[in-house]
Amino acid sequence: MTRAPATEWITPLRLTTVRLEQQSDKLRRCRDTALGVARAQLESVFAAELAARPEGRRALLLAALETTTSWEAWHHLRFTRTPEAARQVMALMVEALLATGRP
Repeated sequence: MTRAPATEWITPLRLTTVRLEQQSDKLRRCRDTALGVARAQLESVFAAELAARPEGRRALLLAALETTTSWEAWHHLRFTRTPEAARQVMALMVEALLATGRP
């Protein structure tokens, strides 16, 4: 999973900015921009899987993928597991989401 190294790399910055975002419009805008980029990447990577879902389910699946692959989820996994175990758990969660609703 290529998202894991990027999420690992961003952790020190996120730990600092999480507290400061409440006081800074600029940091909130930067966070929102980064989340938009991450969402666009997910839409691109999982375009076929999203397109195969009924329109009403696409947004739900994308939101679930966003949450599952978020920095917050990664940070929790890394706090409680090794990097390899965290990758395995995240991969399992993504696989389970993509398998939902398949015949």
